[in-house]
Amino acid sequence: MSAYLSSNDCLNALVTYWELRSDQGANNARDQLARAYSWFYDKHGKKCYSHSHGVEQAANAINEHGTAANAVFKILLSENIRSLNARYPGREEMWGQAEHYRFYRSSAVLRWTAYKPHGEGNLVGMLRGYRYQSCEHDTWIQSTAYQILEQIKEYLLQDLERRDCGTDYEWADYTETPSAGGPVLLSKIGA
Repeated sequence: MSAYLSSNDCLNALVTYWELRSDQGANNARDQLARAYSWFYDKHGKKCYSHSHGVEQAANAINEHGTAANAVFKILLSENIRSLNARYPGREEMWGQAEHYRFYRSSAVLRWTAYKPHGEGNLVGMLRGYRYQSCEHDTWIQSTAYQILEQIKEYLLQDLERRDCGTDYEWADYTETPSAGGPVLLSKIGA
């Protein structure tokens, strides 16, 4: 498996979407960041302190980076670099350009989320690509970046469901209605 530094634009798109979706309903970006940090502490054996540590860490990250979005950008970028360093130890040329990376809101994501048809499918590809570039170390699944990607995946699923199903979405009690032509045999569709 080869790995490389995700583009600044890819990170900006993921973080812009995360920020937009984190700030809906009763949620806000600060709380979602605290949840991601709490999850991290829980995975590292600090369950009894996970919520308070998560809230404190989120506040510290926001104070250091100015906004929740800037903090999440830094988390994702750092995790990608950490992965590259695990895969290619000491090869700083693999991530040297990251020092020039800056967060700015992605105009493409703002467009995709404001107008129909939505472009969330593009974000699915970016999320999968980022994950591929950032999973090279042993503690990836316990990282805060991993949990942020899980939040983004959940937002994407909700948006795709809302887009394709409206309020008439299916649930775990789904029952397929029989088609007029009867059941489709797999042998008839080339399986």
